[in-house]
Amino acid sequence: MIKVKHWRSFPFLQALRPEPGEVVDSAVLTTYSADLVVVAASLLALAGLDDDRGSGSKVDFANAFDRLNGQFRVLCQRGRVLVPLRGSLILNLMDRFVREVGTAESTSWHPKTALVRYLREDGSSSWRVWVGSRNLTRSAAWEFGLVLVSSTSEGQQIAGIGALAESLASHAGLDTFKKDRVGRELDRLQWKIPRGIRVEDFGFWQPDQMRELPDSPPRLKRLIVVSPFLDGSVIGRFGKWGDADTERVLVSTLPELQKLAPQVQQPLAGFKGNLRYLEAPVEDEVETDAEGAAAGADEEQESRGLHAKLVLAEHAGGRTLWVGSANATQRGWLGPNSEIIVRLSADSEVADGLNAFIDSETCEVYEELLKSVEPDPDEERLESARNSLAASWNLRQEIGGNIYWLCGDYDPHDVAGDMEIRAGRLGGALEVWSRGSLRLQLPPTAPAGITEFVVISLQLGERSCRWVQLAPIAGFNAGDRDKTLMAEYLDVRTFLSWVRSLLDDSIAGDGGGDWNDSGKRALGTQKRSAISGWVPTLEQALKAWVRDRKQLQLADRAVARYFDTIRETQENTLSAEERQAVDAVRKVWPVIRRELVQDRHDTGRSK
Repeated sequence: MIKVKHWRSFPFLQALRPEPGEVVDSAVLTTYSADLVVVAASLLALAGLDDDRGSGSKVDFANAFDRLNGQFRVLCQRGRVLVPLRGSLILNLMDRFVREVGTAESTSWHPKTALVRYLREDGSSSWRVWVGSRNLTRSAAWEFGLVLVSSTSEGQQIAGIGALAESLASHAGLDTFKKDRVGRELDRLQWKIPRGIRVEDFGFWQPDQMRELPDSPPRLKRLIVVSPFLDGSVIGRFGKWGDADTERVLVSTLPELQKLAPQVQQPLAGFKGNLRYLEAPVEDEVETDAEGAAAGADEEQESRGLHAKLVLAEHAGGRTLWVGSANATQRGWLGPNSEIIVRLSADSEVADGLNAFIDSETCEVYEELLKSVEPDPDEERLESARNSLAASWNLRQEIGGNIYWLCGDYDPHDVAGDMEIRAGRLGGALEVWSRGSLRLQLPPTAPAGITEFVVISLQLGERSCRWVQLAPIAGFNAGDRDKTLMAEYLDVRTFLSWVRSLLDDSIAGDGGGDWNDSGKRALGTQKRSAISGWVPTLEQALKAWVRDRKQLQLADRAVARYFDTIRETQENTLSAEERQAVDAVRKVWPVIRRELVQDRHDTGRSK
């Protein structure tokens, strides 16, 4: 007997990584909540520089930042960036990539998708679209994801992808991702679809868009609804699909099932005897409906709970599968959330895989498990205050002299009441926000510590919640901050190893250690390689000019952006050997730039 396996795992970062011979031209990722470490991991994957752990070295990070700055954007719900579990100054750079969508929680920005354009060596381009349930967090919950790859010769055309691209381009504001161009380009393409399915409809729903719950397919045999968050109105309608002979299965989390069980409309009645559950996802995602709220944790933790959202209907005409970002809630399916839902036709293998997952990973719900649990009133108050502040406080940073102020449109205690409110820069100390004040003075910081990310903390008794939010700085010179921060992040050896690796198109040794390690490398590690192993030379530049002038240009761009700042910042801490290396590069690089990068490359001279 052949044992049926449920759907195989496909790492999200693998869906982003360019193929050999490709580079990313533009990328937009959407999410409800975001972990800045995962944003950085996505940056590394898009640059093709992540390792098998979904991480990379400091050189990899610097390289990825340099390549994709201005070409990569993450769109998330305002107030739903998670506070990092471990502080790292380099995460300040993520304010270059993250943009918040400023809707209220009642009209959440909730789509989960990736839209990426790749350029090949021959000048042609390709696209990838990922649609699913996963947020940009470190949760290991069960998720669903669908990858579509563009093709000029095979596959199917998909109406709606162009409209998605146009909308994302409008939100992203990238110079490399123009609304009027991407929509037309994607609508002309064909798409390779995973085996066993066909895309029937591709819907990107906006808050003001009218939408309806699908009608039940004729002669429905079996219905499976999978969703970590529920409300009675939508589940009640799904429970009426089909007839007395229809088998209906609902897979969710115990808190959601317990919430619906006592409701007088009995929304679970249509799934009686076929309720299944997994643990709730430990994730900073909150779904509310008119009948109650489910609060999420304020920091990301590892979890293997349920976060996939899908509906499978097996009927006389075949199998229809709805997948995407929408939970089985009124806000998700009927609005006003922004959501992505794709309707697919699926074969028996797809259905068998889902059935195998339900059988092997979920648990049966017994009557005694459905006893309702009273919500924590303090948690509900905190969540309500958080949502109101994130949506309407309108935080920004203002500069008076050399003093930075964090300013809002009103006194936050007008919303938070007797809660203690603290705020500060990401990675810095949090200060108490005085009652009656419209602004908070931020502590002094070095130029590298300046960031548009701020942390807000609410405390009510023993309960608390924290989140990261963007507070724009008027006249902020992000480029100067980037150079200063990178000069603290990369020591001289690591930086020059990076330049050398660009010339050789090779790996930069240990790359300065893991990108998220804020500490300096041990002295013993630094002494392992002789100066000849990490200092770029004129000979290497000549070889790069002959072999691949693009690599020489990349190396020169890194030197132009960072070398002087790194040298000046670390002048007093350099060893004699490092000082010798810096002096050698100071002398030789103007020659390289004049003779190889500018004159010879730009004018096309052969000698």
